[in-house]
This record gives sequence, C-alpha cells and structure tokens, in this order.
Amino acid sequence: QRCHAGHEAILVDGGDVLVGAAPGDGLVERVLGQRGGGELHGGTGLGCEHGLGRRDFDGSGQHGLEYLCGDGDVIYNRCLMVNESRSANGSSGDCTVCAPYHSAECKWGYVFLDCAIETRSQSFNFGRSWGGESKAVYIRTTLNQPEKLASSRFTLSGMNVAAYGFYEFGTKNPSGQDITPASNVLTFTHSSGNKQYETILTAEKAAEYTIANIFGEWQPEQICAQLEATANATISEDKKTLSWTAVEGATAYLLILSSGEHIIVPATQTSFTAEEAIEGAWVRTANSRGGFGAAAVAGDVSNIETIQNASTAARTFDLQGRPAVRRGLVIEHGKVLLVK
Repeated sequence: QRCHAGHEAILVDGGDVLVGAAPGDGLVERVLGQRGGGELHGGTGLGCEHGLGRRDFDGSGQHGLEYLCGDGDVIYNRCLMVNESRSANGSSGDCTVCAPYHSAECKWGYVFLDCAIETRSQSFNFGRSWGGESKAVYIRTTLNQPEKLASSRFTLSGMNVAAYGFYEFGTKNPSGQDITPASNVLTFTHSSGNKQYETILTAEKAAEYTIANIFGEWQPEQICAQLEATANATISEDKKTLSWTAVEGATAYLLILSSGEHIIVPATQTSFTAEEAIEGAWVRTANSRGGFGAAAVAGDVSNIETIQNASTAARTFDLQGRPAVRRGLVIEHGKVLLVK
C-alpha cells in the first residue's frame, strides 16, 4: 500500500498503511506488514511513525518530535533524522528520536546505520522505552549538534518498562571525530524493575549489525536502489511535447515542468503533451518501491530550480508531501494551511 502523508514516497510490501492524528501528535503513521523496502524523502510530519514487521528505509529523511515508535526489526540506513523544534519559530523543547515497543520475537529492534541527526529543538535524546523488550541501536551516527544530546544520551525512565537494549557505537561530530564515551553504564528505571548495563558496544558486537545479518535472504538495499535517469529527455520544437527514453525497471516517471506542475505518469508512457509551452522539465524515474532517482534535464530548467529552492527554503509542502508550488491546501511546520 502506498501512503503520501508528509513524505514523497513510502511503499510497504504486504501490509496496510493507516494515517491519522492523535492528541499531542502532528502527523502519525502506523505501518503494519512483514517486509517493506521504502524510500522517504523530505518527510515533514510532526508526530510519530508506529510500526510492526521488517522494514528498511535507505537514504531517507525523517522529521518529528518523538517520531519512531512501535515494534519490528527496522533498519534506518544512511538516513537523516531531524528533531524539530516544539515551536514554529526558534529552537525549543526536547525531542526523542524513538520509543520502541518490541516483542520478544524481534531480535534487532530499531537499528540506525550511518545516519545523521539534525536537531532544531533545544535538546534531544536517542530514545525512551515504550514497552516490551525495547531495542534501539545507533551505529556510526553523525550528530550535527552534539552539544544538544542529553548527558545520559537516552531517557532513563521507561514508559511501561525499563529499556531492554539501548546501545551506540562510533558516534561522530560533523568533523568525523569519534565522540562516543569510552563507557556509559546506565540504570534504566521503571516501577516494574530496573535494568543496568553498558550502552557502548564493542567493535566486535557492532560489526554484527549489518543489513545481511538482520534481513538474511531479503535484500532491501537492492530493491530500493535508485534507477539511473533516462538517457534522453527532449522537448519538441513547438514546445508542447516532452519525450524521454524508457528506463528498464521503472515503475513510473515524475515530470516536473517549468510551469511548476508535478505529474506522475505510468512506466509505459514515454511522452507527455501539455496545453501550455514547456520551456524546461525534469524527468525522474521511480524504482520498484516508488523512490524517484536523479533527474534528466530537458530545455531551460532555471525556473524549476528557482521554484524548488524557494519551496525548500519555505519548508512548505503540499498534501502529497511534495514542495508546494501552487496555492491551496499545504503543510507548513506540520500544520495544514489554506493558501489563497
């Protein structure tokens, strides 16, 4: 099932995607399923993503206040995690990246491989225990604002149980310097019982956290690999028709026109005729999981670049999670607004 809710593309294989709101949350996603290779780009939902099953997110952007919650063996590989401010302006509040609630069947839990954390809030922590056998492991994480990380690094008090397995290894600052403590023995607390253990992994133990070890025969990194841009994107002499060469393995094409239009066409289509003149266009190819790769360029795209840069700077998105280039209902700072 496909869900467009503050993200450009999410595809969960063999499951359902439920989207809704809860008190205190902005956007909430609950993902149910066994395997989902997904690509998330420029996520803007403030709230949390609840999950069950096995999923891999590669090269994605995740934004929120406390935004990754629930069960499942989940890998965030080379992702940007953005801790949003609690207020629309300025830097305020404390953010928690994840709140795991893992069943005993989940061996690995939430695994962050070579991710980066950008913090717009005043402070943040890696995670707190929601329930079950909660697990969260950070491997070679780059902290863009390391001074904002809580001194304990994780929340010590559990919501329903003490943290079962919270660990880190090879944490770095933006310069690539290892800032991992030599030791960080923590006592995680809850009225049902406390747990005390070393939260810094050895190099030998950290080496076990690989995509191959966690997912075995399933290879989401190949499923989610972005496809090459089409080799030939051209605009007809009358500037009405955009054409391109088919890309093997494509599931769709995203056309971004100089007029500001975003159009998705099926993989069987290799041309598009517009009513207005097409001065320039980008053609991006979707892989098997709906993730769009690099753009092929046709004509003069200076206007497209101007629109894209302005939309990104404004941090305003349409209801499909794309940078907003039109008037109407948009999402800005996690709120739905009507722009006239």
